[in-house]
Amino acid sequence: MRVQLHRFSTLLPTGLLLLGLTAGTSSQSEARVSFDSGQQILLDAEIQNGVMLSPAGTSERELNQAIRNQLSYTIGQLAVIDAAPRVNRFEVTVVQIEEVPAANGEPAQRRIHYRAKGQLAWGRNWRIPAQIELILPSQGHEIALTAFGEHYLKPCSTDKYAENWSLFYYFHPLMAGCPLQIRNTATESDVVRFPVSFAVSRENSTGKSPEYGEIWKDGKLTVTAIFGKYSPESTSKDDDGLLGYNDFHEYLLQQFGQPTTRSETFLGAPGLAHPVLDLSFRSYRGPILVHMELIDSMTQTPPEFKKRFVQNARDADLVIYSGHSELGGSMEALSNLMEFSAGKYQIFLVNGCGSFSHLNDRLFEKRALINPEAAASKYLDVISNSLSNYFVWMPIEAVNLITDLSSRSRPGYRQILDRFDPRQRVVVEGEEDNHWPL
Repeated sequence: MRVQLHRFSTLLPTGLLLLGLTAGTSSQSEARVSFDSGQQILLDAEIQNGVMLSPAGTSERELNQAIRNQLSYTIGQLAVIDAAPRVNRFEVTVVQIEEVPAANGEPAQRRIHYRAKGQLAWGRNWRIPAQIELILPSQGHEIALTAFGEHYLKPCSTDKYAENWSLFYYFHPLMAGCPLQIRNTATESDVVRFPVSFAVSRENSTGKSPEYGEIWKDGKLTVTAIFGKYSPESTSKDDDGLLGYNDFHEYLLQQFGQPTTRSETFLGAPGLAHPVLDLSFRSYRGPILVHMELIDSMTQTPPEFKKRFVQNARDADLVIYSGHSELGGSMEALSNLMEFSAGKYQIFLVNGCGSFSHLNDRLFEKRALINPEAAASKYLDVISNSLSNYFVWMPIEAVNLITDLSSRSRPGYRQILDRFDPRQRVVVEGEEDNHWPL
């Protein structure tokens, strides 16, 4: 799947915790949750000597965005070794702001020294090094990154269709032909190089299962499934998002037979004529109630969708989003829309491109506010893919998950994740405090 990309103004979602940009201050996230995957292992990552140049007079908010923009280039650099950083959850501490006076025709600048701590999903097939060297743009502001892209888009991108403002997602400075792989005076002012160190995280877990008792305690499985179009506002019958929506409907019928009830009657696929459907099916465990909906984009939803989503997702046992990540915009929109019910256990499948890197802690934080006496992950598990996804796989993976949750065998998370396309490197978070079987 190729991500639909926007300009740097939306490179990372708004609403992030602001960095304190005086020496010694930091941003922190309170929601700490576990991690499991048959293909990935969670590593703690630490940058001790991060550095970035910034124009003099830049505001604190602009510096915050610039540092996040710079760190986002780790997504492309690490993807080539099957690793995915949690960019939106890095804790950054600015330790020094150094004024650099104008010289040799160059304007005055500020050199920002910072430390950063975070985590990343690392491929289990790869040896875990003590550290690797990051090669990142020396500046993180829009104008500077535009100029950086003009120089390095073609020679340093793993995707020939990448655009200037999407280079961070495909950035591979060590690929053959990229002039950044070797230090030289012609390019060295364009990048900074500093190490990031790794250690296996204590938040790895294994052997957990979904809370089947919680899911089925009311005698039914309730699902809310949202499919985004590949091209927003597209009316083409060949749009990949529409095809996924149609395939999801077809796979449900193949797996569970004809619906016992349906909100609309039609022949064949629902298509654009039936973008909102409510269906019910019989399964071994009991009824399965499915609310499925086709939308243009999670970031461009009308009020009527938002009302339906809140009502349906709040009561769902399983919430599915399949579509573009929109550089985290879809994840942020999903988190902002979601409302929780006290004591209601839920599973989220966030099936976009690199969803793991783009997700922040907002879902867990909102969940914790509803049940403050419990851990943020007590009533919430989140499944996401750490590398690229493909629209063609989204519907079958969604139906496979519904099938697993309604099956006689009640598989554990490792078995469930193994049914996903292995190229996606799918992970689950928040499952460490599950107690099934009792």
